[in-house]
Amino acid sequence: MKTMTSILLGTSLFAASLLGTDPARADVLEGLGRWSGSGTTLSPDGKPLGDFRVELTRSALGPDRVETRGTVTTGQGHVVPFRSLVTRTKEGYVTESARGKGHVACVEPGVCHSYEVDASGNGSSTTILVDSANRLRILVTELDKGKPVRLIWQTLSQP
Repeated sequence: MKTMTSILLGTSLFAASLLGTDPARADVLEGLGRWSGSGTTLSPDGKPLGDFRVELTRSALGPDRVETRGTVTTGQGHVVPFRSLVTRTKEGYVTESARGKGHVACVEPGVCHSYEVDASGNGSSTTILVDSANRLRILVTELDKGKPVRLIWQTLSQP
């Protein structure tokens, strides 16, 4: 669970980073730099399974591509690195990580959603809420054959 959770966190954090500094629109190059935060992993019925801390850095790899690298530290002290990419294409934003590939779409200012699926067809669904230019709240639902198996709630901020 620790590795899967950290991969999902990396993916969701990366998707959230699309929102950057302007809650009214998504831009792949906004919100570059260091972000940190904490969260809780929950069972599908809301029972806490464990807390974690997140540290990440977003860097531009060109005008249409951003890389996010970071670590998740579990409550037990396990440190797991993650890496994600997002690319702006003609069709929209495409994400890629160890968890799989997917897309991100903003449904209104300050609210975005991403979905990634792996080679086995399992996925994660992420809702991203922008509270301000330097604070995000993120809810990831990990899915196994379409059924929720874990929820990951987190808050990120920039100094």
